Amino acid sequence: MKKYYLFIILLLFTQCDYKPIYSKNNQNFGIKIIEFNENRSNKILATRLENYSYEKNNIFLYELKLLTSEKKLILSKDTKGDPLLLGLKINLKIEVYEKDKLITKKEYNEQFNYQNLSKKFELNSYESEIRSNIYNKMISKILIDLTNLK
Repeated sequence: MKKYYLFIILLLFTQCDYKPIYSKNNQNFGIKIIEFNENRSNKILATRLENYSYEKNNIFLYELKLLTSEKKLILSKDTKGDPLLLGLKINLKIEVYEKDKLITKKEYNEQFNYQNLSKKFELNSYESEIRSNIYNKMISKILIDLTNLK
């Protein structure tokens, strides 16, 4: 029975000509990062946006200035004063230039709340996973906004 469902699903996907919406091949613009503040998170953001660097077949070249800030918040504490609920708030300010002319400014804000963990190594790895997910979400929003510019 499971084989039949799998066969039907595969048949539907091959017939619908599925393609990712924001794959690199569909973009008519290239990105060049000209300025960003030096921290670990911005390096992650810059390397992920380098996948969309300028190529000859791109119509537009957008130059980006990125400024990020992160805050780790304590949202609630237990009776001993130890943190129970934490939050990670990331702000990203972006300026988009084309041929040294400012096209747009935009600010992206994301916050994620999570429970504190007793093991600090697990907490740090969980926070880096949260940070990575937030930046992936922001990159998707940036790409959508850049696609809608022209």
